[in-house]
Amino acid sequence: MWPDLFPAADSALTQLIAVCDADPACAGAYPDLEARFSDLVGRLEEAPVPLRAALAGSAGDTVTVLFDRRSLSGLVVGMLRSSRAARALPSLLYQLSNGDYRQIASMQRPGEPSPIPRGVYLSIACTEELPRLTATDLERARRPTRLGTGEWIDEEIRDCEIWGSASVPDGFWDPVNSVVPVFIVTGSEDYITPPEYAEWVAGHLPNGSVRVVPQRGHDDIDPCVAGLIENFLIQGRDTEPDLGCTEDREPLPFELPGEVELPGSI
Repeated sequence: MWPDLFPAADSALTQLIAVCDADPACAGAYPDLEARFSDLVGRLEEAPVPLRAALAGSAGDTVTVLFDRRSLSGLVVGMLRSSRAARALPSLLYQLSNGDYRQIASMQRPGEPSPIPRGVYLSIACTEELPRLTATDLERARRPTRLGTGEWIDEEIRDCEIWGSASVPDGFWDPVNSVVPVFIVTGSEDYITPPEYAEWVAGHLPNGSVRVVPQRGHDDIDPCVAGLIENFLIQGRDTEPDLGCTEDREPLPFELPGEVELPGSI
């Protein structure tokens, strides 16, 4: 997963822009989105934009944060994790391409701790993921994309050199082979653990079944997805329940101009 993360996110962005271009309302509101995004990347690479943002945990205090190309990449990668959040991305990118940073300034959270403590993350990544990467893997991770050229993985390597790593037991990475019923759920727009990963896992599970939920990303846990899991746990098998939401018959709507009230000027 590590070598493919940012190239996969870049591909997911390309697909999202294509969906927007094919949607009359989105295409009408945000024409030339691909070109505008590329231009925005170049401008932020040359001149990061200073923003005033509220300091977490300190009422009334603000600090200046720089929004640069890597900040933009992090924003895009994060919003693409959810199909619903991704439908707001064209609107936000268009605002930024027009020099309007009010909404993005309101989203900054300087001083706020990460939802996943860095030490916990490094203890896992430095032990389980990075030691397995070959020179070929690292070359793949550093492929040039609009979202970066592998800077993040070089930072992970440097952090792990400081943090250290443990070892995993023999057989840790062997595929699980089991006749126990297993239900594997993924989203059609999940670029982090995509459907092909699910199919590969299911190949070792003779009583495993894969459900690709339409118009869902990695972080989309909603009543439909939760209902599928609940049904499997109750029934002990995938019984194709009629939940009325396993197929979205209408495309997810894009956020259009005027639908979000922007905060005051910065």
